[in-house]
Amino acid sequence: MKTTSNPIENDLTALNEMCQAAPAPLNPEDLTAFAITSDFNQGAAKKVLTTVPVRKPLKETFIRTHLDPECWQLFGLLELKEAGRMYLVTPAVAAALREESEATLIMAHLVLCVDRRGNPFLWPLKVSERECDWHNSARLAAELAKTQWVRVTSNMSAGCYDSMVAVSQAGQPAWPSESYKALLSLAFSGRVISSLDHAVLKELRGH
Repeated sequence: MKTTSNPIENDLTALNEMCQAAPAPLNPEDLTAFAITSDFNQGAAKKVLTTVPVRKPLKETFIRTHLDPECWQLFGLLELKEAGRMYLVTPAVAAALREESEATLIMAHLVLCVDRRGNPFLWPLKVSERECDWHNSARLAAELAKTQWVRVTSNMSAGCYDSMVAVSQAGQPAWPSESYKALLSLAFSGRVISSLDHAVLKELRGH
């Protein structure tokens, strides 16, 4: 007569074998079991920047500006406010557009900034031939933020920016490892105008 196996007994046998093969529980008095091994960092990840905003500081955020003058370079920019886009233009194109008195052309220092979370952005500090309290107060705020955490807010009544210095200046700015050149490339990917025949300029001329 053929003997059939008992499923319950088989399960109990398998469970018993698993318990015997399991490692012994950690000894709470043996703290060496919690030592970090040499392969601890193998699973660590590094944040990769894929974009860099070009904008003014957010009114609720404390920021720092970079000390290096190389991170304050002057550029010609097309500011399309309705579209919410900004284009970087070559010096030759900027000169030509200036001759045409193109209203969307601005000259601005693109200043490398970070907030307290280490998020980088480029602040376009506008340069004007006319005296402008908005531009002057923005520049003063940016200079102040070289060495202190600063909030920049619009004061519509006074027609300028207000600077608020953080009570706590704890924590150094976490600057990105990428170069200023690399950050510019990320910020203006697909938005560089090197010819007067560019589609954006044709649209502005009504072509």
